[in-house]
Amino acid sequence: MSGARINRRIRYEPDEPCPPLVTLGVALQGVVLVLANTVLMVTIIVRAAGEDESYLTWAVFAALIVAGVSTALQAAHVGRCGAGRILMTGAGPHFIAVSVVALTFAACWARRGALRSATA
Repeated sequence: MSGARINRRIRYEPDEPCPPLVTLGVALQGVVLVLANTVLMVTIIVRAAGEDESYLTWAVFAALIVAGVSTALQAAHVGRCGAGRILMTGAGPHFIAVSVVALTFAACWARRGALRSATA
């Protein structure tokens, strides 16, 4: 076996702190990726379920808050929760089918309850 090769293109080791400007640039790229993806997925889900504009606004707000809190929890490494590394989290395409079914089912049950109370 030959000796280990040195890769001179590697600038930073995993535990080495990056300069603030590099950190800011990478953070902005991550925010843009998560923001666009989360807003798009939530909009598709809410529109497919037939909800109105006010529900869409609330759903996007709630999804962005959940994505931010879960990203912060992953970065913080609190107890057994979190990796201690930056892991961007947000809505993805695998949530679409389940979310549309849940919203449609909830709307059907809400209408059914309204009909029962109107006939009683």
